[in-house]
Amino acid sequence: MMDQRTSQSANLLRTERRAVGRPRGFSDEDVFRATTRLLLNGGLANVTLKHVAARIGFSYQAVAQRFESKEGLVRAYFDWMGVVITDLAATIMAARMSSAERLLELLTLPIDPRLFDADTLELQASWTLVALELRREPVLEPIIARQNGEYGEFLATVVREGQEAGELAPGKPEEIAELVLAAGTGAAMQWLFGQREPLLVKMERCINLALRPYVIGPG
Repeated sequence: MMDQRTSQSANLLRTERRAVGRPRGFSDEDVFRATTRLLLNGGLANVTLKHVAARIGFSYQAVAQRFESKEGLVRAYFDWMGVVITDLAATIMAARMSSAERLLELLTLPIDPRLFDADTLELQASWTLVALELRREPVLEPIIARQNGEYGEFLATVVREGQEAGELAPGKPEEIAELVLAAGTGAAMQWLFGQREPLLVKMERCINLALRPYVIGPG
């Protein structure tokens, strides 16, 4: 997911799909942001070409011409999510910061407003329910599993580079990456059950606590 080639491939696939007979007047991102809201307001069953068309103010035929089916739309949606996160990660990787700081930034990427419109309890609870639903979808399960695996590998690479730079203590990079990812995910789950502090504050504190034993350089 974090490989630049993945981003380029996703863009190429979308370009090829739209090359013939593409209806004009709305962007893919218009559709995907509408899809996000539909997912949050009713789960995967609420995501239909008809509902998306109504939300963006275009005809069902126009949306169907671009995405062909609900399955095509949902697949394209998760490709887009991967590209958005890849682009954001590239910006973080290019910035001057310690490995610990880079891990923290990467682990809070899903809170980016291009994917989530607000940082509220209701929104995060909705995403948790959607995630549970998506795990039961045979078509999507391998896509999500692949993206999660690539994300974990990318975090491990950052850990490995931090160790080579003398910023992080020795240890298996995959295990350290899994630990800090679990800290962030666990913080988000705790926050759902009545935590009053802002979600990002909660996540940052727990991630930093998980990283603390390994930080031996700046950061």
